[in-house]
Amino acid sequence: MKRASIVLLCAVGLLTYGCSGEERMTQHHSSVETTSMPLSWSVMPVEGMKGHTRALMDNDKLQEACTATAGEGVGIWGDYELNTNTGKKTIEGFLDNVKLMYHDPDGDSPTGWDYSADTEDQHWVLGGIYKFRAYFPQTKMQEQLIASSNATTFVVNYNTTKMQEDLLVAYQSINTMQWDLTKPVPLNLRHALAAIQFKFQFEKGLYETDYLTSCWLQNTAARDFTSVGMLAYGVEDPNEGNKYNPNWIDWHESYNSPATERMYYWESHGIELTNSQTEADPKDDKTEKVATAYTDKSLTTDGSEFINNDGYVLIIPQPSEGTVQLCFTTYEGGETVYRVAIPRITGTSQATQRENNTYKDKDGNTVPEYCDNGSIELGDARNAEGTDFVAGYRYTYMVTISKTNLNVSLSIAPWNELKSSFDISF
Repeated sequence: MKRASIVLLCAVGLLTYGCSGEERMTQHHSSVETTSMPLSWSVMPVEGMKGHTRALMDNDKLQEACTATAGEGVGIWGDYELNTNTGKKTIEGFLDNVKLMYHDPDGDSPTGWDYSADTEDQHWVLGGIYKFRAYFPQTKMQEQLIASSNATTFVVNYNTTKMQEDLLVAYQSINTMQWDLTKPVPLNLRHALAAIQFKFQFEKGLYETDYLTSCWLQNTAARDFTSVGMLAYGVEDPNEGNKYNPNWIDWHESYNSPATERMYYWESHGIELTNSQTEADPKDDKTEKVATAYTDKSLTTDGSEFINNDGYVLIIPQPSEGTVQLCFTTYEGGETVYRVAIPRITGTSQATQRENNTYKDKDGNTVPEYCDNGSIELGDARNAEGTDFVAGYRYTYMVTISKTNLNVSLSIAPWNELKSSFDISF
């Protein structure tokens, strides 16, 4: 991965791109005449995406998180261009990280989304070509924003060991000559982070007396899994000849934990295995009960920031190097630390991650990315480049514990799917 300083240089370059031959303005000029049509908003998670608790489940949860009483909101920047008799004018920052909040729909805001009280209402400028960039949650991400963020490129630092907020981003462009100005601007939010979950399954004969007492991730190499990263949203896309792509999510590592550091440390005083149903074959009497890490607030003594997403930990999208370990302890094991190497394969690739991405299966057939074709073996061509944790995906690792061995398997799915798209057996 590139160093974080490169991101800032890229962001600055993008901010200055296209200045030649244009008049650039940072505020409304009196010569720019607005229409009587208000600029209104509609904020929706992409494809009705479903997450987990604090990781937003649906549009109702997003609206609940943005209510005026809660004080949260969607941050948004806006620019537009005009062709005039004296040339092209670019009006930058007429919306400068202003807050959109959800209120009960009324006549003034039929979608329920409106500006916060300290922001003036905006109206369309006929002939303007607009671009908008948004993110959520605005208030909680304010201190992490890079000051140069704008409608062209959004740049933010994120430390996932200190913050576990579901970062959502959106981009939209509107040509007023091709848009019904009575319609709200759609802001289709997408997940900028990935998520991992660890489930522990004991063989029969062990789960009656044993339970999980702690777990964490730990690197075994100097430069491997990163817990702190910098996001530049709207930068050069390597899949398009490094041309600027307003929708490209580009993460860069900021900090790699040394091999002695525990990441996402969680400790419990007794999460017993009480589930009667598991994802395992119900006819298999060897594995009947499952424990999920990072779930029970009442029994957690440390790692409280990791219990808000139904057992999922939000992570920086990044390459999978195969030298990070899942470490855990159990009641029966006492101080013994069990270590499981997280396999390098993830089933997803940042390099080929596209909106309508397809893969080739082992027979050379084109397979849609989101299809469910059952178990995927490691030798399948579909996984040839699947060694990245990709934004908008959830990765669930199942660790099976026996008296003599530890086994791990992986289920992955796009965030907006409730069930796994496919499984990987290691």
